[in-house]
Amino acid sequence: MTSNDTFQRLESELIEAASLSVRFGLREILRRRDEPEEPDYVAGLVCESSRLLGAAWNEILMSHGVAVSVLGVFCHGSPMVAFQGIDATHREIGDLLIAHVHHGEGPKSRRAILLQAKMCDGEPTNLKDDGDKEQLHLYVRWPEFTYTQPSRVEGEKRKIVYTPHAGARYLLIDDLSSSRNSRLRPRRDPVRVAPPAEGLKSRWSLEEAMYGLFLQQAGRPFRGKNTPHQSGWDKVVWDLLHLATNKAFNRRGAGYQDRSRYTESGVPVDGATVSAGSVHKTTTSTVRAIHGPDGQSLYNPNSEPPEEPVDQEADEPAGPSVILIETSTAFE
Repeated sequence: MTSNDTFQRLESELIEAASLSVRFGLREILRRRDEPEEPDYVAGLVCESSRLLGAAWNEILMSHGVAVSVLGVFCHGSPMVAFQGIDATHREIGDLLIAHVHHGEGPKSRRAILLQAKMCDGEPTNLKDDGDKEQLHLYVRWPEFTYTQPSRVEGEKRKIVYTPHAGARYLLIDDLSSSRNSRLRPRRDPVRVAPPAEGLKSRWSLEEAMYGLFLQQAGRPFRGKNTPHQSGWDKVVWDLLHLATNKAFNRRGAGYQDRSRYTESGVPVDGATVSAGSVHKTTTSTVRAIHGPDGQSLYNPNSEPPEEPVDQEADEPAGPSVILIETSTAFE
C-alpha cells in the first residue's frame, strides 16, 4: 500500500468517525426533546458528539503516533457585542467556537472557526430580518466592536482585520424533529458549514470542516495567548476560550459536576464534557495557558477546580459553546 493510499484511508476513517459522532449527538437530542430548538442541537454537538469524536479519533490516530483530547463546553447564551450600524443594543458574537491546537516537533499550530447557528429547511437559507442582517454585517465586515456582556469582558474593544475571513462561518442545522424515523439519513448532511452571505449555501459538512481544522487547512490561524502584538482575531479566540472554560469551572465550583447534563425535561445545562481521548500536559495545554497548571483539572470531572475564583457569576451568560481539539505527537 502506497503512502497516498494510507493517507486516503486515514482521511476516510477520520471523516466517517466525525460523521458518526455528529449524528450520534443529534440523535441523543431527538431522543430527549420532542421539539428541539437551535440551542438543543448545538448542545448535542458539544455534549455528545465531542465525547464520541475524541474517543474515536484517539483510537484511530494513536497507531500513527498522535494523541487526541477533545473538550466540549456548552453555554447557554453568548457574548454580546455592540458596533456601529445596528438598531439593537447589541448582537451575539456567535454560538459555537471550534478550535484545534497541534503540538509537534516545531511551533504549535492553532486554528479556529467561529460559527453562528441557523436552523434551516433548505438551501439557500435567506437571512430576512434585521437582526440576521446585522449579524451578517458583523461576519462579513467585522467593524470594531465592544463587548457588552458578560461582565468579564464588558467594555473591551476588538478589531478584526482582513475581512471577510475563513474563521467566521454559519452553521446550518436541519430541523430533524419531523424525520425521527429516518434514523438520521436525510438526503444531505444534517449539519453543514456555509460562508457568510445573504443566501447561505453550505460548502462543507461539519465533519469535513472539523477534519479541515485537523489538517490545519480550515478556519483561521490564531497565535498563542502570550504572543506579543496579538491580532484582533487572536484576542477574540482567547476571549471566548477563557469565557467558556471559566463557565465550566464555575459550574463545577457551584457543585454541578455530579449532575446530569440535562434537566428532567431534556433541556441541556451548561458545563464541560471531556472525551475519552488522551489527556497529557500537551493535549491540555490550551486550558493550562488560561488557568495555569490547575487548568488540567477540567479534564478530570472528579478533581477539584482551581483554588483561585474565576471572575464571573456561575449563572451569568457567557459562552459561546466550545469544542476544543488538541493533538500531539510529543507526549508529556
